[in-house]
Amino acid sequence: MFLPSIIPFISAHLHWIVVEGLAWLHMSTTKRMFKSDPDIVVLSPQRDHHESRLLQSINLHTAYIVQTVTSALDCEKLLNHSNRPVLITNGWNDEIRELLLVLQKNYGSDLPFLVMAEAHNALLGSLAEEAIHSGAQTFIPWSLGTAPLLAYLHRLLEPVPSSDCSAAERIKSTHISINHKARIVNIDDQKIYLPSNLYALFCCMVQNPGEALSYQQLTQALKNGKKVFIAPNTLVVKIYRLRRLFEHTGLHHWMETVPGFGYRYSGPKIHIMD
Repeated sequence: MFLPSIIPFISAHLHWIVVEGLAWLHMSTTKRMFKSDPDIVVLSPQRDHHESRLLQSINLHTAYIVQTVTSALDCEKLLNHSNRPVLITNGWNDEIRELLLVLQKNYGSDLPFLVMAEAHNALLGSLAEEAIHSGAQTFIPWSLGTAPLLAYLHRLLEPVPSSDCSAAERIKSTHISINHKARIVNIDDQKIYLPSNLYALFCCMVQNPGEALSYQQLTQALKNGKKVFIAPNTLVVKIYRLRRLFEHTGLHHWMETVPGFGYRYSGPKIHIMD
């Protein structure tokens, strides 16, 4: 009596049973999506509830391999066997900064790492500035949750489609101009309209081609002469939006990140019309 009654249940939930079973065996069903799977290393010297929340969120929303370490030595062991490592620090303090200095000394200052930290509003700005000066790609306060971190992680590690590469090659021979009066970016016959703050940011970058512009310089461009408060992570978000707006043209490939300093436009010359 029991066996016939459970067969319909198993059939109806077969996919769920297989997926959960593979997860239990630590056999990722989506791992084959990547030609070279990245390794996500969470550096968490002080184990707390944030760490488990971080691991749960990454495992739930990505197919990345995630491992936790508490020391620079343990982190080095993982980095030695990783092709595409990305560090995420759970918190930001003197201990974590010292651990990262050791890792950067051995693996180079361009070792990518993101910071998730809990801080009171009074300390948020100084902590973010310190983390970014130390080489962090982004600083995200825990008050914003893990969604911004996951978005940045996907953006940082997503494979580049071949069509995007060919678009980047084609744009070398494309006529690009900026019309200041109309506030329009022209790419051949295509007109791209940017919000005022993104337009100011884009102009600041392309008017200094090949030059690495600091976070402070680009933040001033965002302010556009106004006395306004710019949150620590605003520039990262604006650059992300700017890249997305130009993604279909291939121009976004030339908006490069300069780790620990700022950004640089390294693309073809843009004709600017006043």
